[in-house]
Amino acid sequence: MIFTVAESENYVRGDTVSGATKPIVTDTGLVVRVPLFIKQDERILVNTETNEYQERVNS
Repeated sequence: MIFTVAESENYVRGDTVSGATKPIVTDTGLVVRVPLFIKQDERILVNTETNEYQERVNS
């Protein structure tokens, strides 16, 4: 299912090791861990059975 990122903390590139994730809140209130490059207002695909991030969706 596709969700819009409603809340996301900003991280500076290079602050952490490869593969690091951060929690975000979607427009429906779902909390999902995503890669650090995901920003607020982006759309993401989430597996609703596991609530895991799958990929970023381009428009």
